[in-house]
Amino acid sequence: MLIYRAGKFAVVGVLVMVLSACSLFGGKAKQDEEAAKQKEQQTKAQSTGDQSIINQELKKQYDMYHEILKYRLDQQANMAKQTEERYKKLKEQSSKSSNQSNDKSSNKSRDTSSSSSDDTTKNDSEDESSSDS
Repeated sequence: MLIYRAGKFAVVGVLVMVLSACSLFGGKAKQDEEAAKQKEQQTKAQSTGDQSIINQELKKQYDMYHEILKYRLDQQANMAKQTEERYKKLKEQSSKSSNQSNDKSSNKSRDTSSSSSDDTTKNDSEDESSSDS
């Protein structure tokens, strides 16, 4: 029975030592975690005001960026329209000039053909006059 009681005391003693070791080592880690959480919450509470200012500034910059992009897109669209209008004008001018040149060339060919016939007539008459002399 004495051995039985000594065994109980030994078991109880070991349990006490294990529990105290757990509370010392494990409890300290838990306390450190809780302290870290509290510090984190405090910094969040303090930085909330700072974050709202930062968020406002970031939002302003984001809006400015979008305005710049919109302006660039508008400018590109305007440039595309102007280029298209210039192309149409140049195409119209080229078609007009080609029509005019076709008209002039057809008039010139008519003039040339009539002048060539006049030249032939002149040459014939000159030949006749030179042969007479």
